[in-house]
Amino acid sequence: MCLADAEKKMAVATLASETLPLLVLTFITDNSLVAASHDCFPVLFTYKAAMGMLSFGRRLDVPKLSSQSGLMAHKRFQNLDKKANSEGGTSEGGTSAGSGLDSLHKNSVSQISVLSGGKAKCSQFCTGGMDSGMSIWDVKSLESALKDLKIK
Repeated sequence: MCLADAEKKMAVATLASETLPLLVLTFITDNSLVAASHDCFPVLFTYKAAMGMLSFGRRLDVPKLSSQSGLMAHKRFQNLDKKANSEGGTSEGGTSAGSGLDSLHKNSVSQISVLSGGKAKCSQFCTGGMDSGMSIWDVKSLESALKDLKIK
């Protein structure tokens, strides 16, 4: 990932990440951005303007957190999918939705949108995936659930 800083004469901060190629990203604060890829989960990155450095924050979709977050719409559609599968149908590829993945999304994340607070101080954002799933993320809940996570 490369980030150009207009306040520093377009100095470019570069970071090589261990994730698959990024598909989408958006700033959620002046110094924090959320990106997602074919890995099926959002990742937080932080830009330290004083040092001109871009750094990896952490994966936001922790399996334990996903199961506790109570994302009602996602769970409702997941239950409908399970019901359809138990009535004789199967999901794509003949396997259950989500087999082998420990993430909330079961396919690439293709969209990240700020829902409230704006890009300078986001309080909620939404991710949409190619699995037709949508998840709403609350920034304060993420900070309290994931130890050592500070979104500035």
